[in-house]
Amino acid sequence: MLKNLFFYGLLLLGAGLVLYLSWLPMPKMGLVWFIPSGVAHWADENRNDTIRTAVPLVGLGWLMGGWLALQNRPWRHWLMAFAGLAGLVVLAEVGQLFLASRSFDLDDIGWGIVGALLGLGTVAALRQLYLVVKR
Repeated sequence: MLKNLFFYGLLLLGAGLVLYLSWLPMPKMGLVWFIPSGVAHWADENRNDTIRTAVPLVGLGWLMGGWLALQNRPWRHWLMAFAGLAGLVVLAEVGQLFLASRSFDLDDIGWGIVGALLGLGTVAALRQLYLVVKR
């Protein structure tokens, strides 16, 4: 029970962070106090490079995939997790339509989906490798 609450808390924190950072009026990460300066510098240098959208989704994919692997969930749950992460990216981008200094970008959605797929896919591949070696 406590493990479930911890996981859901981390997941909500991660999703909230993605939405918060996506909906900042100014997308300058150097202004966000809790982001380490090296990460903020990289993000600000790559502001127009939409690959930076993939990075937090890779992390959320690892988190979701790790939980699904530990729970030995069937593949349909992995697909639902992927759909949820893709929906999070779409929600983040749609929210930018309502911010004067931000813009909706299909490339950001694509890179976010790639990040989610990479995160979940990495864990799924490691899980399969573990199951093969375990036999």
